[in-house]
Amino acid sequence: MENNPSLIRLAGPGAFPDVPMTHNLERRWLHYAFLSLDNQMSMVGNITWAGPDPEMPDTSPQVSSILLMHKQGEGWRSSQYNALVQSPLWSSFSTKDPSTYSLPNRFEMAAVENSPAVRLDLQRTSRPSANQSATFAGNQHFRWQSETGVKARGVWQFDDQVAKDIQAIGYHERVRGCWDWPDIGGWVHGFASDPAGEEPDAPPETAVVFTLLFPTDSPDSAKASIIVWRRGRMWRHFPRRNVSVIAYGELDPNLVVQVPELANLLDVPPMPTIPSRLILNGQLGEDRILIDFRAETAARLIVPNETGIEPYRIYETLGLCRVTATISGTRIAYETRGLVEFTGGAGDL
Repeated sequence: MENNPSLIRLAGPGAFPDVPMTHNLERRWLHYAFLSLDNQMSMVGNITWAGPDPEMPDTSPQVSSILLMHKQGEGWRSSQYNALVQSPLWSSFSTKDPSTYSLPNRFEMAAVENSPAVRLDLQRTSRPSANQSATFAGNQHFRWQSETGVKARGVWQFDDQVAKDIQAIGYHERVRGCWDWPDIGGWVHGFASDPAGEEPDAPPETAVVFTLLFPTDSPDSAKASIIVWRRGRMWRHFPRRNVSVIAYGELDPNLVVQVPELANLLDVPPMPTIPSRLILNGQLGEDRILIDFRAETAARLIVPNETGIEPYRIYETLGLCRVTATISGTRIAYETRGLVEFTGGAGDL
């Protein structure tokens, strides 16, 4: 059978289909998040591509990138939306066969001012989840795919402090679709990997990723899931109708830092509160899981709104996470540092 050129093109070497972006609200997004094994350092990196200006459809996509870093006892640091990134970008979604991996394993990202910055060697230890998707607000859509158990080792720069040979474990995600920030409403996603029994080349014994998506004007499009990995492979997926979420309390606003620095020049509404505790329950037949996240600090990112005046808010939140579960008769219980991303539009979350 002859090769189909269009199929080959769609399965190109990058993390996304090899087709041009044609709409100004079309987006592609790579997300990286790592927590050091000594619980001292945390980082989040986002690189996004947005479609061309509708008045100039032949222009290149608009690219923005931001790196956040947190150090215990010293708080948050952030680049502007022009962080320098290595090319080509490391992504575990860059190969057609997830069992093979041939791209360089180096990941580098830095603020133009040189701090914060990371120079990491990455190693994937797990398989990705299946694609998840949602449609809302007419023809807007949002698709995401996550992979946990990504291990990192390398250099972290925080202000004038350079920490070498830091070992970390984290999470990688790709997002693509076509949406505007107000209509997407809000989402919550996070990960927590079992820190016990860490070996250099082994996946976490257990890892979880949870996701909630609740569009502003499309309540029927709400999505929720809890995905559990066991030794690098997806083990159980608790879908929307099998997941419940409870939010408690309010995180002290004094524990929230607004970034990047230039965002303070925008006319941003008063800061809404975010939960200090988030509990997720999943139940599917005899299988159960409980995720209890207690926020300790958060960075508040301000994202411009392409279709309105009021900006959109994203919160990167760190805290303690307890996971208990019984799946296929196996009892699981661990406590670790977790990272949760809350987002919301101009209204309260």
